[in-house]
Amino acid sequence: PGDPTAAALALARELRAEIARRRPAVVAVELQFVGFHRAAQERKGVAEGALKLAALRGALSLAAAEAGARVVGVQPQAAKSALAFGGADKPAMVAHANARFRLDLTEAQADVADALGVALAATRLLAPETQTAMSW
Repeated sequence: PGDPTAAALALARELRAEIARRRPAVVAVELQFVGFHRAAQERKGVAEGALKLAALRGALSLAAAEAGARVVGVQPQAAKSALAFGGADKPAMVAHANARFRLDLTEAQADVADALGVALAATRLLAPETQTAMSW
C-alpha cells in the first residue's frame, strides 16, 4: 500500500516541477467527497483512503500556492453540473466531454472528463473580471 506521507512528498516534487514549467495562474482542485454507502462500509480502508486523498490534495494545493497560483476548490456536484448540466455518472460525464470538446474519450478515461468538469466549475467560481469568454 505505501506510506501516504512519502507519496505526498513525491507528488509535491513532481507538481512543483510541472507548475514551474507551466506557470498556471489558477489551479482547480476537486474537494473531497466520501460516500458511505453499504458497499463502501463493507470494505476496509474507506477512511484510510480518504486520508491519503486529502494528503495528496494538500500537496497539490501547497505546490500551487507556493508558486503563486490561486487554488480554487470545486465540489464534485459543481463539476458534474458544469460539464453535464446536472448530476451525471461517469459514462454521462465522458459523453458530455466528448460532445462539448470534440474528444474521443473512453469510459476508462472518465477521470479526464471529471477534470474538465472541475476546470469548468472553477471558472464559474472565479471573479467575473478574471473569467475568459466561454460558451457554456
